[in-house]
Amino acid sequence: MTAAAALDDKSTPPDWKERIEAIVNTQGTNNTVCADCNVTSDAEWSVWNHGVFVCIKCSGIHRQLGVHISKVKSTQLDKWRNNELAFVSNLGGNLRVNQTLEHRKPKYFLNPSECPSVDGVRKFFIRQKYECRRFHTETKEDAATHDMPQKVQISTFLEENSKKKLYFQLLTQNFCFFKNGYDSYPTTSHDVLQIKLNIVSSTSVYTNTAVLVVAANNEDTVLYRLRAMQDLSQIIDWVHAVRRAQQYYAYIDGQPSNHEHENEHKQQQQNDSNNNQPLAEVNTQDLEHATILGIASKKGGEARTWRKRWWILLNGVLYYFKEDFTTNKKANGKGTPQGHVPLQNADVVWDSDQTRTSKSNAFLICSHNRTFYIQPLPTNKDTFYNAVNSCCESMWNRTPFDFAKYG
Repeated sequence: MTAAAALDDKSTPPDWKERIEAIVNTQGTNNTVCADCNVTSDAEWSVWNHGVFVCIKCSGIHRQLGVHISKVKSTQLDKWRNNELAFVSNLGGNLRVNQTLEHRKPKYFLNPSECPSVDGVRKFFIRQKYECRRFHTETKEDAATHDMPQKVQISTFLEENSKKKLYFQLLTQNFCFFKNGYDSYPTTSHDVLQIKLNIVSSTSVYTNTAVLVVAANNEDTVLYRLRAMQDLSQIIDWVHAVRRAQQYYAYIDGQPSNHEHENEHKQQQQNDSNNNQPLAEVNTQDLEHATILGIASKKGGEARTWRKRWWILLNGVLYYFKEDFTTNKKANGKGTPQGHVPLQNADVVWDSDQTRTSKSNAFLICSHNRTFYIQPLPTNKDTFYNAVNSCCESMWNRTPFDFAKYG
């Protein structure tokens, strides 16, 4: 029988069991290792339309996806047709199939074997791999390439055994914890290279899924045990964000020093810092070079109340005033800022779930030392945010980083 004829032959050969066992045990195929979670498997299950062999736990997830995505057969209990045997054999086994299906899988991406007791992680991974085809060679949107340093990440979690909210921020390689949502200064800060994250099952009465465990690298000390505000995807996204930072900065730290480039970079930073020294007074001539942002409320420092201020953006620094001094004749075209927000090494993010500000249309300006909370008027919220974001982006020099190749 020709190969083409075998693919059309739906009859069941009498030696189907011997033939499927021969495929499973073919050298160099990795068919005895689960194609999804990488644990040694008895290879009693196959997702035959993808040409892979998987463990019993992963086969259960494939069944949940539906036969339009995955067609599951037992290598021991189900009879195999000629076309199924030929199809699986032609694809070449787990190793060859994964070279395509996982070709662009980022190194930071969670694998089910890291969280064997959490079915949600297993299902998330398998859906991304087969249903979304995120790591496939021909995927248009490359899952492994990210602009780094990545934008600031914020997230609100709950304590594992209570309803208390805990607030976190990830900026470059600083992992910060805020005791209260309104705090401007972090309670604690950790270098991402000094912590490790894992997702484990929980026996807490407050959750029936899993929790995120944050621990110190060099100790057995558990820093936080967190459950999601929404669902498990919140925890998975946070783990991926932290891992991206860990792998990126570990890679950067391991590269040979380019002293000439470092000196140029330091000199540029010094020049930027000198150019961005805050002004004690702003006049109408300065406004010719500024972006006038208008009215917005702010909260920060020791004050928990929101105060309306008039804002401008000038040379990488946000200035806020008690009023628009250009409309006050007594000011003589001059205004004394009540404060300023330097945007160098800062980043901006919307408080989309309102857990940090309890306000609509509010965003955070995050730096390594302090966080500012700002709520523009509804009529100029996008203009205000986009101006600040554009200024921050211009200072970061983000570049694409390949997490499938490096990390």
